[in-house]
Amino acid sequence: MGTLSASISSAEKATLSYEGKRVKSLKAGTYTVTLENHSARVGLILGEVSEHAVALSTRAAVGKSSHRVTLSSGSWFFEVTTHGPKTYFSVVA
Repeated sequence: MGTLSASISSAEKATLSYEGKRVKSLKAGTYTVTLENHSARVGLILGEVSEHAVALSTRAAVGKSSHRVTLSSGSWFFEVTTHGPKTYFSVVA
């Protein structure tokens, strides 16, 4: 489907964007998530509200990484690993 860009700032704030815009809604499908983590204290969690979340990076994983994720229809969220807050977005068929 495309590439999602995720970032964790040194201030431990997470962002997720698609085609340069903050994610609010996406089409269901498989995406590549490119993550840039600038904090040695937190990682990034991505999850569907009704399912278990997946850690895309963990604490001390500073630097760039890439992950393939399949997003199904429903409510999703992302957050830093230690203390949120969760940011929600929808995935539609």
